[in-house]
Amino acid sequence: MLRSRLLLAVYVLLTTVSLLPIWWVRYQPLPDLSQHLAAASVLHNLSDPRFDLARYYELSLGLTPYWGYYGLVHLFAFPLGVETANRVVLSLYVAALPAGMGLLARRFARSPWLGLFTFPIVWNYNFTTGFIAFALGLAVLPWALVCFDRFCERATPGRAIAAVATGVAVFFVHLLPWGAWIGCAGLIGLLHRGQSLRAIAQRFLVWCAPTAIGVWVMLHGKGLNMGSVAQGITWRRYDAWSQVGQLFYWVWNNGSDFVVDLPVLVLVLVLLAAWGALKLSARRPVLTLHGLRAEACVLVALVAYLVLPRSVLSPGYWWGINIRFACIAAMFIALCVPGEIVGGRRFLLVPVVLVGLGFAALTTVRWVRANHFCAGYDELALQITPGSRVLFVLQEPWHSPEDRWHYVQTYYGIHQARFGGYMPYNFDEGFPLKYKVRYPAPTWRQMVFRWDRQARYYDYVLSFNHTGKSLFGAHLKEVTLVSSSGRWSLWKLPGPRIDQPPQPAYPSTWALQ
Repeated sequence: MLRSRLLLAVYVLLTTVSLLPIWWVRYQPLPDLSQHLAAASVLHNLSDPRFDLARYYELSLGLTPYWGYYGLVHLFAFPLGVETANRVVLSLYVAALPAGMGLLARRFARSPWLGLFTFPIVWNYNFTTGFIAFALGLAVLPWALVCFDRFCERATPGRAIAAVATGVAVFFVHLLPWGAWIGCAGLIGLLHRGQSLRAIAQRFLVWCAPTAIGVWVMLHGKGLNMGSVAQGITWRRYDAWSQVGQLFYWVWNNGSDFVVDLPVLVLVLVLLAAWGALKLSARRPVLTLHGLRAEACVLVALVAYLVLPRSVLSPGYWWGINIRFACIAAMFIALCVPGEIVGGRRFLLVPVVLVGLGFAALTTVRWVRANHFCAGYDELALQITPGSRVLFVLQEPWHSPEDRWHYVQTYYGIHQARFGGYMPYNFDEGFPLKYKVRYPAPTWRQMVFRWDRQARYYDYVLSFNHTGKSLFGAHLKEVTLVSSSGRWSLWKLPGPRIDQPPQPAYPSTWALQ
């Protein structure tokens, strides 16, 4: 009982500290998160005239993955608003992933203390990039495997319903964790004790249901290229062996280049040393197929990482397929320590706890620094007349010298989530929105303002790291500097604004040049 209370207390402590950056900072500097947040705002606030979104967008809903994130934000936004709802969803991810891995460790007859190794993995590459739907899928995955393993242990209607429901839930959060569920649950069903034909048949039927539902949605759904998969898929792969040396980077790399992040590297080396000590000091169990379920899950993730393509090219472009399985492999490797952790071996968990605290503290420091680097936006955003159309023009550097993520670019999505209006860079994959009109804007990477092409369609330009001369050139006398704060400047264009777009919304290649 004492050990159970201590375990719960440590999980609560690490969860609380890990939630600190989610709620401490004003804006989470996760690049793709702001785009998802903007889309969630369109979904939730489309009919609210204060946001003026219906002028620019219409909803495009259907059966597709990603409903897990958008549906939860939409639901929580009714009492809380979109921004707070997003924090709640991020908090669910942070809390659910380690807890689920601890429960899964217990199902595999491993110590639930091994779930502590997942707290550092919370801050994996996918989350810090802002692949939030995928991160939520990671959090649901261990819970779904727990339910399936329970069904394999004793097949009852209630356990079958729970296994099917959670397996389907993984799919509707994200496609790739669902793929991991297919492989892991399939091997769990084959390796689990009680391998009579009847037991295998029951497990197969329960495994088939989420698999078949996901396949059907991919063939007949709508949005995110669902329904067009049958037309054929093309992809780009990298050599499998070239991926081996990159495994660390795709778990914890805090940037798009392969530069060693020294503080993270130190924390990870301490974590690996603690895991290795636990592994080497563990008693060797009697080898059975049933006892290899954790290792089977590792095998699924590693094979996916080495074999799957890096990018899908058609029917739609989707980058980063195989690399996302690196953190899934790390999650399951943490469970590959057999037996209970008792006696003096419990002290080997102390550095694991410290590393978990260290990752949360490091993330908090970096997020606070990112907010300081972008300070001034809030002051200027409140000076924009409601209903105005704002063009963001962001000059590099898009991050502080100590960081590598381009988090300055997140502020356009943040602005739309807070105030509505038009943004040229919404994720446009047929879910949850489609453009009704478009207006010319700079490309996402170059951010070059062109007066003759863009000025007539906007009321304001909100610039970052620009002087008036570098931004407007010979037209500087035609604009009015409303205010400056930090690295930001707000400029009022002469107008009058033109609302008739120069070309139809689709195809959209003309809009960003």
